[in-house]
Amino acid sequence: MRLRVLSCALVLAALVAGCGGSTPEETETPDDALTIYSSLPLQGPGAERSRDIVDGEKLALAASGGRIGPLTISYRSLDDAGPEGGWKPDETVDAARAAAADVTTIAYLGDFEAGATALSLPTTNAAGVLQVSPGTSYDGFTGGRGAGTGEPEKYEPSGARTYARIPPPDAAQAAAMAAVLDEHGCRRAAVLTAESAFEVSLGELVADVLARRGVRVAHTEQVRADPELEAHADAAQAVVDAGARCVAFAGTIVDEPASLLEALRAADPALRFVLPMGLADAELARALAPVAEATTIVGPPPPSTGFAERFAEEFGRQPGPWAQYGHTAMRRVLEAIEAAGENGNDRTAVTESYLALPRPAEDLALWQPGPDGLRLERRLPAT
Repeated sequence: MRLRVLSCALVLAALVAGCGGSTPEETETPDDALTIYSSLPLQGPGAERSRDIVDGEKLALAASGGRIGPLTISYRSLDDAGPEGGWKPDETVDAARAAAADVTTIAYLGDFEAGATALSLPTTNAAGVLQVSPGTSYDGFTGGRGAGTGEPEKYEPSGARTYARIPPPDAAQAAAMAAVLDEHGCRRAAVLTAESAFEVSLGELVADVLARRGVRVAHTEQVRADPELEAHADAAQAVVDAGARCVAFAGTIVDEPASLLEALRAADPALRFVLPMGLADAELARALAPVAEATTIVGPPPPSTGFAERFAEEFGRQPGPWAQYGHTAMRRVLEAIEAAGENGNDRTAVTESYLALPRPAEDLALWQPGPDGLRLERRLPAT
């Protein structure tokens, strides 16, 4: 049987180069060919991080030679960012629909932000496509402690689970964020969040852990990203008025964290800050250089030595901390295809094989921002 599908077939010599775009040509593809899609914001804020993830995925696929038994594996990297950068709802939905409509699709590696996953997951789930996120940590997609009412069921129209993630869940990073402030002797904290429900959920988890550690949460607030910085100045003053000595902020790189922290620092130079793993980004770290000595970012662990060497040899640069998450996502999908045996081209069988794999270790690390990007403070014990 031969099928007319959307494809971007990779031969071994072109495995690492990959291919992009969201409007591939129609070609005839044999039914022993599979496609793994990736969807990340490849423009604007976070583009460096996304490039690392994509290159990590390519490296894992290249190591397999682009084949699992008789199956040829192709890779499609889609950009869900708008022209001005940052993920956009329409682009995210289009990427998920493209993957779901391609009959060769066996897995979808995406997204990075929880808001994007909330839009893509119902589409991939309805099509029975395994979705593995290299970046989203929100508990609601798997039913963890931070899940809201009706979650994760509302993202699963098929009634079956098809989603997994590589990063630790929000509950794990909330515990790490609270521990950072506690270790620095903070006994009176403020918890600020972006307006997204996903960031509010993380903020609530942080506040809960702080309270259980005996740290008083003196102020909580949802802060609007404001180009004029008025909202940031007002939030900073509210933190000072509450007598907080440290601040946990839950937000994304498009929520202008650098300007918020600078406003807080201007209001009280003695404040201490902790940020979530979604802000472990080299470009943002450089923007945070003015408050670097007072800031800790909870993030992924540093890449292993062997992986870093292979990555640098292939791409001519050192990998950031997210690159290995991309590599792990692709590697585990390939393992699931292989474990499914003669059913390696069956979406349900591959999803079941993936979900039967041991869960990734919940490793985290602490990073400090600076003019050269992220600097490792220390690894945290795996949970």
